[in-house]
Amino acid sequence: CSSKAGFLGALAGKLAGIKKIIYRIGGWSFNDPRPAWQNKIILRLEKISAPFKDKIIVNSKNNLEQALALKICSRKKLSLLYNGINTDSLSHSPPKADQPRAGKFEIKIAAIANDYPAKGLKYLHQAVALLNHKSYLLNLIIIGQGSPVGPKDNPWQYLLEQGADIFVIPSVKEGMPYVLLEAMAAGLPIVATNVGGIPEIIKDGQTGLLVPPKNPEKLAAAIGRLIDDPGLRNKLATNARKKVKKYSLSKMLAQYQELLVG
Repeated sequence: CSSKAGFLGALAGKLAGIKKIIYRIGGWSFNDPRPAWQNKIILRLEKISAPFKDKIIVNSKNNLEQALALKICSRKKLSLLYNGINTDSLSHSPPKADQPRAGKFEIKIAAIANDYPAKGLKYLHQAVALLNHKSYLLNLIIIGQGSPVGPKDNPWQYLLEQGADIFVIPSVKEGMPYVLLEAMAAGLPIVATNVGGIPEIIKDGQTGLLVPPKNPEKLAAAIGRLIDDPGLRNKLATNARKKVKKYSLSKMLAQYQELLVG
């Protein structure tokens, strides 16, 4: 839920006499890449409307700690519920062996994101431009609004059919992205920025590679490391697929039911 919708919804609910108002965020909007004065206004709106809300649900420890540090509300009002997915819904096959094409190996780098500033896609484009290797061809596949491929009804089916090799999340700001869990379940090695709740899920060097945001050089280096090391790609993908089972859809739904219904 956006801060604007949360503010207006909470105010409307309060005026209408709604007994219980629940507010769920995917990531605080005041972390978005925009002028500082705008983010200060958004933070102020969060603080003003917080007393109208009975519960504020966050999906990462990072968001919870930020709420406390900025004094948006009390700890009692906050509930941390991680996202969950149907981990068996994504078809999976073992990572394919590199196949030469026109004398070179082709590596397909994938991302799923609309071309918004917070998603950091420009840094992914810059990183790929920095990668130059005589032994492979790079094919960047981005699914989402603003990309040549565009949105897809079933993006994961498309990526797996295309034979994606590496999945990248270059975001500047995140909460706990569903696409991260989906990439883990799909068995793809992941390079992601260490923003929001991503480091709570990905352990650098074990279940993925983490890099600073807005840093195409380090992003390129991490992608290049995976390109050059198929064994590391397999290790990260295997470990991530095991770990994602902790974030099941059934577990998430049970936690929401307990919170909302009791």
